[in-house]
Amino acid sequence: FPWAGRYSLGMEFVHNQGKLFIFGGRGSRQYYNDVWSTEDYGRTWKEEAKAPWRPCFNFATTANVLTNNSFYMFGGFFSALDLSDIWQYTVGQKWERLEASAVWGSRNAFGAIHDSQNRVIIAGGRSSTGFRSDMWSSLGDAGTGGMLNDEALKIAVIVASIAFGLFAACVCVRYGCRYYK
Repeated sequence: FPWAGRYSLGMEFVHNQGKLFIFGGRGSRQYYNDVWSTEDYGRTWKEEAKAPWRPCFNFATTANVLTNNSFYMFGGFFSALDLSDIWQYTVGQKWERLEASAVWGSRNAFGAIHDSQNRVIIAGGRSSTGFRSDMWSSLGDAGTGGMLNDEALKIAVIVASIAFGLFAACVCVRYGCRYYK
């Protein structure tokens, strides 16, 4: 592959463009902010323009399931600094910073999804204060409409097991618990 070896990188597939993207991450002595794409599942790669965000790793990413031509990058880690910014990449255009300091605070190594109602949900992770056990949901597209952490519907995420490729999690809501496997 033409891109340097790395870990904790971002990877997103934009369906209507038929493109797979990899970006960011960390090598043995370097943080990356490069962006690469392939339309043939890795046989050939094209280096996109360097991203304007700080080289980092351990960020969360999610694709926009409604417009399906963009994806987002949240937070991450650079040197000794946890990040809390939100970036959007629209295929064929450029990266745009949507938020410099998200309300959910600086964190890295956390999970994120983009649901069918165009909300982004993030959970967990770690920061300079330790491990996080919170969950935040955007009110709209990628959190630019604000993030919601509703105490009346306090949500806690508990990882139940990771074994033999099976992932089980228990999402406990105020009035009960649902088990997903």
